[in-house]
Amino acid sequence: MLALDEAPSRSEVRERPGGRRREPWLRLLALLLVSVLSFPALGASITKRVGQVTFVVEDDAAVPGGFFVARLVSRYGVGSAHVILDGRRSPTYPAGRGPRALVPIPVDASSGPVPIGFEILSRKGRQRIPVDSTIAPRQAGVRRLAFSAEKGALLTLPEAARDERVLLGLLRSQSLAPPEALRPPVVGPIVGHGFGDRLVSADGARVAQRIDGTWGEFQRGLAFAVPLGTPVRSPGRGTVLFAAPLTLAGNTIVIDHGQGLISVLLHLGRLDVGAGEGVLAGAPLGLSGDSGLTEGPVLEWRTYIHGIAVDPGLVQRSLD
Repeated sequence: MLALDEAPSRSEVRERPGGRRREPWLRLLALLLVSVLSFPALGASITKRVGQVTFVVEDDAAVPGGFFVARLVSRYGVGSAHVILDGRRSPTYPAGRGPRALVPIPVDASSGPVPIGFEILSRKGRQRIPVDSTIAPRQAGVRRLAFSAEKGALLTLPEAARDERVLLGLLRSQSLAPPEALRPPVVGPIVGHGFGDRLVSADGARVAQRIDGTWGEFQRGLAFAVPLGTPVRSPGRGTVLFAAPLTLAGNTIVIDHGQGLISVLLHLGRLDVGAGEGVLAGAPLGLSGDSGLTEGPVLEWRTYIHGIAVDPGLVQRSLD
């Protein structure tokens, strides 16, 4: 069989066993078919080819609080690579269709055109390739918070500051395992409008920032209003990094799904897993509750990519 980059001799083009002639257009059609099958499929919104490398940016989840999927497609190795958005560097990891980076978009990002920078470090030095893309707009609501006096008093406890640093450190975890599409840990009505709601407390206290140590008073995830004792299941395959009570987050489980994608489950009533355990999608984790700073029984599910909160609704899709 001929390699794709080998040109057949004149006799090979014209004559085949049995006296059949192999037309040149048939070979061209075969080459086109191989290209189509080897190229990224749905979601490959923007492509740019430089030398032997094709840079692909998939933007179907590119909204504030969403993410880009950035790929490098090449028949050859491309060396170490990062993808840069607004000064933040996201590492690439092995994936089914070549090195890939999940590039989070902060919820306060402006919509409109934005450059995605591919940075490759190889034996030839450092090379940066910009690819122009777009962040689409999204709407968010306002959620007004009202806590009981007993719950509100948790904000004054000094250990809350220590706990937010603990959670912040866990959100930056990285591992090589490729993440899969996630699914909600419970089924129930969503409190407020959902991810991205601007949070307003009666006394103006910072609530969201005090839980995970990241900037911004906005709803970090999806809060499910479910009865106490509702079974909570793992959103996807991963490793439990943390399972313990925190002052404001209550009984908390942190799961590393791989390549910078993290799930955080807050306010549980009971924890049935421990740090270091591997879990499969749908595995039982515990029971819902109202521990920590809550307005009532709730299970909150947050997802983070490289420490940036992203909409859990957008990771319920294939990432490869």
